[in-house]
Amino acid sequence: MRQAIAWPLAAAVSAATVAGQLVVGQSAGLTTFGSDFTAGAERTFDAHITLMQWMFLVGPPVAAAALARWWPGDRWLAALPGAAGAAAVIPLLWWYAGPSLDGFAADRALLGLASGTVAVFVLAGSGRVLAAIAAHAAVVWLVSLALRPSGNTVLYAGMGQVVGVEALDSLRPGLRSLPYVGRDDYHLAGMLPVIVAVLVLSVVMAAVAARSVLEGFTAGLAGPFFAALTYAAPASPDHSGWNAVADRTVTALAVCCAVLALLTAVVAVRWREARRPRTPDGSSLPIPGAAG
Repeated sequence: MRQAIAWPLAAAVSAATVAGQLVVGQSAGLTTFGSDFTAGAERTFDAHITLMQWMFLVGPPVAAAALARWWPGDRWLAALPGAAGAAAVIPLLWWYAGPSLDGFAADRALLGLASGTVAVFVLAGSGRVLAAIAAHAAVVWLVSLALRPSGNTVLYAGMGQVVGVEALDSLRPGLRSLPYVGRDDYHLAGMLPVIVAVLVLSVVMAAVAARSVLEGFTAGLAGPFFAALTYAAPASPDHSGWNAVADRTVTALAVCCAVLALLTAVVAVRWREARRPRTPDGSSLPIPGAAG
């Protein structure tokens, strides 16, 4: 009976997650699905293709994380209804995509929801790690939405960039002097708010989930890793334009998050071990509420 209720609920949560991203992105002007991508807009054409995949990827993990209490030891059960719920939103993506992008919509949506389903199966042992993927997507969206009134904001898979903010543009000369940045300084300056937010989130999630070093490390890395994974299938043969810059940035950010998550997890585990109550003979007692 419990699963009979939970399965359609997981599908509904996943569908709402994906549909919500599409509707909010279009309504807030963060995405321009349906445009003709001319007169300069072609620079974000590839970015929208990859973004489709990322939007559908986060649906199943969000459903599994939201309903983790229903399946305390079997969170993987949310994977298939989560995928089904995300798949139900493909017609909405077609409607938004328009003639320029509708040829990519189904393939990218299916690739994204397949990746999200695999993520649930692989990471089902920890509700905190699944929640980290959801938190990463939420942070990218919230920071991008917060930046929208400040200038033109472009949303990528796992990244947001605001264009035309003087305070950020003033950092470009310094960024240009850094190794491997070069002409990417134009994009990197506008991406800094999201980059900083993701780095902070990585540390927080690693600390919160660090029942073990592996779990803390995985929680701190999961969101950035799956965002970077969406760029593994290039949107076009030459893989150029703004999406290529986002690819390099999101991949480098995932590497930085991996280092920070590992260091944070090690420190957090040692700190918790030092504070763990002990028996008179010196052996550790389990920490109450440490499960799941």
